[in-house]
Parts: sequence; C-alpha cells; structure tokens
Amino acid sequence: MKSKKPLFITLAIIIVILSGFIYYRYYFVFGDGVKAGELNYVVRKGYVFKTYEGKLIQTGLRSKQTEHHTIK
Repeated sequence: MKSKKPLFITLAIIIVILSGFIYYRYYFVFGDGVKAGELNYVVRKGYVFKTYEGKLIQTGLRSKQTEHHTIK
C-alpha cells in the first residue's frame, strides 16, 4: 500500500499558498492617506466584501472654478 504522505504534503502546501494569497489580496492595506474635496456620490458595491466607493471632486491650484462657501 502506497503512502499518502506526499498527497497530504502537497495539499498542505496548496492550502498555505492559497491562504497567503487570500490574506494579501483582501486584508493587506496597500494605500493609506487623506483626500480633500467635495463628495459627488457614494455607492456600496461588491460581491463578497461590501465596500463604499465614491467620487471626489478635487479643486486644485489649476482649477478653472472658483468656489465661495458660506457657513450658516
């Protein structure tokens, strides 16, 4: 009777590689920072992990728009 040890070792390696890929893809933070501007819209999307994504209108030094905000 053949040993099943090589099958279990191969299966364990595949599980470790797959677990590492899932951790890197879904839990590893690849960017961090702060943006400023006016929020245009927000959408909740995603099949497995629901996230909020939005579009931000940023005004900069070269912007053609001049904005005047009044606080009431």
